[in-house]
Amino acid sequence: MPARKKSRIGYKKKYSVPSGSARKKSPISKIDDAAESDAFFSTLFDVFLPDEICSVDVNNESSPVEYVDSDGSSANEFIVCLDKPYTYSPDVVLEDFIASQKCRIFSQLRDSCKHDIKTGSNFIYMTNSSDIKYVELYDSNDHWEIPRVKTCVRVNKELMVNIMVHGKSLPDSHSIYEKIGRCCYSVKRVQKALDVVSQYHICEGNQDSDLQDLIPVRAFIDVSEGYKYQGYRESFYVKSTIRSTKCDFFVRKNGGRCVNCQTYRRTLRKTLHRRSGTPKVCTSQKDWTKCKTSNKNLTENQKLHKIKQFKDYSQQLELENAQLRREITKQNKTEGVRISEGENKDLSELVQSCEKEMEKNHPDESSYQRLFWEQQLKCSKLKDKHGMRWHPSIIKWCIYLKSKSSKTYDTLRNSGFIKLPSERTLFDYTNANAKGKGFLV
Repeated sequence: MPARKKSRIGYKKKYSVPSGSARKKSPISKIDDAAESDAFFSTLFDVFLPDEICSVDVNNESSPVEYVDSDGSSANEFIVCLDKPYTYSPDVVLEDFIASQKCRIFSQLRDSCKHDIKTGSNFIYMTNSSDIKYVELYDSNDHWEIPRVKTCVRVNKELMVNIMVHGKSLPDSHSIYEKIGRCCYSVKRVQKALDVVSQYHICEGNQDSDLQDLIPVRAFIDVSEGYKYQGYRESFYVKSTIRSTKCDFFVRKNGGRCVNCQTYRRTLRKTLHRRSGTPKVCTSQKDWTKCKTSNKNLTENQKLHKIKQFKDYSQQLELENAQLRREITKQNKTEGVRISEGENKDLSELVQSCEKEMEKNHPDESSYQRLFWEQQLKCSKLKDKHGMRWHPSIIKWCIYLKSKSSKTYDTLRNSGFIKLPSERTLFDYTNANAKGKGFLV
C-alpha cells in the first residue's frame, strides 16, 4: 500500500534551489497549484452540497448557479412570512405586498369565523363590526335592565388581537398575551383566544362599603409624590368597587383580587384609619373657601356647597369694594383740595430747590437721611412707578417695618406722603431663601 502524501494547508511549498543559481518562476507550477486547489474544493462541494447542485458546470459562466434549500426554496427568491411563506417579486414594494396579503387573509378569516368558531353561551359574534369582534355581556337581571359589555376580543385588519375589559384595553405587557400571542392568522388562533379568556374571571377590586366613601364615583386618588393616579372607583359595570390603576382585571379564582388591587387595599385601609381619627364636619357648616382638597376628589354635594360659599364670598367682596369707593369719593369731595398745574409745578421746583439745602445739612452721602431723600426724589420724577429700583438699605428698612406691623406699613405706603416699595417687591426678597430658625448673617 503506497504511503499517504502529507499536505499542510496554509503553508507554502518550498523548493530546493541549487547553490549559485537564481530561482526562476515556472508558469507550469502555477497551473499545477490551481488544479490542486480546484480538486481540493471540489471534494468539499461533494460532501456538503446535494448531487443536483454539484452537477452544475461551475466553469460555464453562462449558466447561473442557483442553490436550493432542503425545503425547496431557492436562494434567488424573495420570501415574506405571514401565516405561511409568500414569494414576491423584487420589483414589488414590500409594504404594499404585505398589506394586500393581510387584507386577503383578514377577509377569509372573517368569513370563516362566522361559521367555524364555537363560542358557546359566553361570547357573541358582532356581525355588523368592520373588525372580527366577540363580546361577552353581563346578565341584565343582576343590576341593570340594559346588558353591559364585560369582555371584548377583537382582531383588527392588521391581524392583531386586542382584549378589552370594562371598556379598557389591556396593555401589551399583560400576561394573557403570552398565552394567546398578538398576531392572529387562523381560526385556531381566534378559538384559542376565546377559550383562554373564558377561563378567567374579573377582578372584584375592593367592594367594601366602608371604603367607597374614600373616592367619589369616576374619581381618582393622587399619589403623594406626584400627579400620578393610584386608584379609581367604578360602578358602571358591577356594583361600586375601587380598583388600582394597574389592575390586571383577570384572575383565576371567581371573586378574587389581582395582585395590584390587593396591594392597593392596604393603602385604602390606612387612609380610612387616618380619616376615622379626624372629627367630621357637616358639609353645610364647613368653610369651603379655605379648603385645600382638589375639586376632582369632592363629591357632587360638596362641590355644590363650595360653589355656593364662593359665590356669597364674591358678592360680599363686591359690596365692600363698592362701599370703600363711595367713602373715598365722598372724602375727596369734602376734604380734598384740587391743585392746579401751576401749583403742582411750583411744588416740584420747591422740592428740587431743597436738594442743595439737604446736601448742606447732611454732607455724608452714606447717611440714611440723605439716602431716603434721594430715593423719594428719584421716585417722584418717574412717570412709571414700576421702573423704580430701590436701594438695598431702603428694602431692608421696609422689610423691618412690615415685619413689625403689616397694617402700619400698608397705611404708611397708601397715605401718599412717602413712596415705599410694594408688597410684591418685598415678597421677592423675603422668599429668596428658605425660612427657618436661626440668624441671618
